[in-house]
Amino acid sequence: MLETPRTRVLLIEEKAATRAGLVAILNCPEIDVQSIVGVEEATECHPSDVALLSIEATRELPRISEATAFSPNLKLVAILSESTPKNVHDALNFGVTSVITWDFHPTDMRKAIQLTANGYSCIPQESMELLSSLAPGARTADALSDHESKWLKTMAMGKPISYIATQENFSEREMFRRLSVMYRKMGVRNRFQAVARAAQWGVLPYKEIFAADTPAGHR
Repeated sequence: MLETPRTRVLLIEEKAATRAGLVAILNCPEIDVQSIVGVEEATECHPSDVALLSIEATRELPRISEATAFSPNLKLVAILSESTPKNVHDALNFGVTSVITWDFHPTDMRKAIQLTANGYSCIPQESMELLSSLAPGARTADALSDHESKWLKTMAMGKPISYIATQENFSEREMFRRLSVMYRKMGVRNRFQAVARAAQWGVLPYKEIFAADTPAGHR
């Protein structure tokens, strides 16, 4: 019987106590954790599927850009202390694939990280609902073409626009133009709001992909 490959996680955390706590949380047979103090040490580590870093305040958001700089294809998961929808939105714009919070149960943290490694994006449910409601739009998915639904599913997996353009045999410029038309149709402003609204409409598997289950009392 073949064993399921372990998810390789690179934990980037300056504070020793926080680093030790996260290593303890992630310690399970399905996850292999390497921990480092700063991004500059990442080049000396074994290849990883996901990088995990905690963000204590909005001024630390640029740390995300530092992490993406050394490995643009590495999927990033940010743990936010101030998990307001705006901070979630800003973190996504800085380049993270998924956002989790300290309210998550350890099991749910691990689940979100594993989903991210498998190509999905995880976003706190309350933030996703607000992102999807920032602009008015059509109330059903009926207006979406089959191609547009496919694009949304691909974006939900964290794939860049360049990837979608290649799959569709479009230039990136033409792909951005077509996505802009879709955003206007949906009444949203960017890919994150579009994915959130698609989940709200049922085009995407809402709970399984985006919102790792939170513990009782936080659902």
